[in-house]
Amino acid sequence: MNKTAIPKPTLTTAAQGLTPSTDALAWLAKAQADNIEFRIPVEVSITVLGVTGGALGFGHDRVNIKLNDAALGSGLKNRARSWFGPKVTSCGMWLWARWHDGTLIVSKAEGPIMPDEYSSATHIHVAA
Repeated sequence: MNKTAIPKPTLTTAAQGLTPSTDALAWLAKAQADNIEFRIPVEVSITVLGVTGGALGFGHDRVNIKLNDAALGSGLKNRARSWFGPKVTSCGMWLWARWHDGTLIVSKAEGPIMPDEYSSATHIHVAA
């Protein structure tokens, strides 16, 4: 039997601000307990060896995190390079993920967040 991939919803609603970070981390802990998938703005750090980690959002109160992109057919490093060029070392992305003990388990890299959009990428979203 062929399995058809269910597309990710494109309509979302803001569920939690990324600041203060203590509130965002409390929301993520509850999302982990409830197994909620969400869309989140992340700054991804990249070296020649691959993705080295990330941060939730782009503000002064951001939290460094680990990223697990094993579920993606093409990893975050490849996505970053296709969106921002081969020499990118840090970039913003909208990711669909679940939270697990300080690590984002990424299920989809939805798209780039350009530097001029950082100030508006301030919330965790859930499907509407």
